[in-house]
Formats: sequence, structure tokens, C-alpha cells
Amino acid sequence: MLSRRLITTFVFVPPFLLGLFTDTPGNLVLAIMGAGCAIWGLSEFYKLTAHLGAKPPRTWLYIVALGGPFVIYSNYRFGLDLKWMLGWVGLALIGIIGFMVKNGIIDRSWETFLASITSVVYILTPLWLIQIFKLADHGVWFIVFAFFNTWLADTGAYFGGKQFGKHKMSPTISPGKTWEGFASGIVLSVIGVLAVGAIQNTMVSPESSARFFWTEGSYSDILRLALLAFGMVLTANLGDLTESMLKRDLGVKDSGSSL
Repeated sequence: MLSRRLITTFVFVPPFLLGLFTDTPGNLVLAIMGAGCAIWGLSEFYKLTAHLGAKPPRTWLYIVALGGPFVIYSNYRFGLDLKWMLGWVGLALIGIIGFMVKNGIIDRSWETFLASITSVVYILTPLWLIQIFKLADHGVWFIVFAFFNTWLADTGAYFGGKQFGKHKMSPTISPGKTWEGFASGIVLSVIGVLAVGAIQNTMVSPESSARFFWTEGSYSDILRLALLAFGMVLTANLGDLTESMLKRDLGVKDSGSSL
């Protein structure tokens, strides 16, 4: 597990940081990474939904997954209005329904339809939002906050759980998760966010409107971001437990083996 985390860091982080903190070639790098992650995410998701008998239009949705990041990239490169993404999502929906009607899918039609729609909402939309946030004012700091906070919480929970873990959060759903690990994740997350924000505050000019992530760095801003970090850790753990619950219902141990 630890070696996989380290490999992920060295493989994923450098190009991701290049994508975040440069415009050229950064926006193109993010589009390429987004397309790759989308294809991988969909393939893993459809392995799960296959246990329900769902048969989504994979080829069509892979095309949607590949095209979406470059529609967003076209906003930076050619000034294409981001409203075109709504059209892209609408096209995805039309394609899903058209596929089901054309092929006369009746058996497991609800499962197929919901799996198709959920894959767009759950897998593709978050990846697209990363690119969209990147194009917004101070949007990079939104992304940094979300990823850094999640990474700290995950790291804190892993090491805290191994060192101090005794009390299981939900033994039947996720035997490896402990309350001690959860608390360690919260502590490391909040401390890390405050530390990075403090470093950022010393590096930017006093006139900057983004001195503590995307905020001005007032005491109320710091408190709000600390509470946001706590809320994100709580939400992430609930999300992990929910995913584990659904996987166990399908008789699947892991939802993916890739980095």
C-alpha cells in the first residue's frame, strides 16, 4: 500500500503540478491527464456496474470522456464559450438514450440507464471541474486545497491507523478504518492546510487578494478554511465507507487496481 502511494506521487504529481501552475503547456497537460483518467475511471466503474447486469454504451461514453477535456481546453486556446460543455453533456445524454432505444434494451434497462448517467456525474464531472476551476480567478488554489487536504487526510489516516488504530469505525463495511486513523487524518489535514496557507501568505505581495489559498487571510478566513478542511475529511470518509458498502454488496473487494 505504501509503495503504491509513493509510486502514485512520483508518477502523477509532477505533470499535475505542471498543469496547474502553467498556462502553456499546463492547460493542455490537464486536458490530456483528464482524458486519460476519465477513460480509466469509466472502465473501472463499468466493471462494478457489470455485476448489476448494466450494459452502458461504453464506446460512446469513452468518446464523451475523451472529448470533454478538449472542449474545455478550447476555452483557453480558442476562446470557446464554456457553455458549450452543457451542449456536450446534453449530447452525452442523447447518445445514451439513443443507444438504448436503438438496441431495444428492455432487460436491465433501469440499471443500464442509471449506470450510464451516474458515470457522467460521478466520474467525468469532477475531472471536468478541475479544468474549469483552473480557468477561474484563483481557481488553482481551490484545486490545491482540495487535493492537498485529501492527501493529508489519507496519509494521516493511514499512518495514524497503523500506529494507534484500535476502535473500528464500521467493522462490517471497512475493517481497516479506525476512529484513531480518522482523527489523525483530521489533525494532519488542518495543520497542513494552516502551514501551507502561512507559507503562501509570506510569498505573495501584500496587495494580493489571494494570500491564504483563495482568501485574503483574515482570522475569519483561516477559521473557515480550517472548518472546511474538517468537513472535507468527514465527507471523504463517509464517501469511502459508502463505496465500500456498495462494493461489498456487489461482492467486489477493490474497485480498481491501477494507481
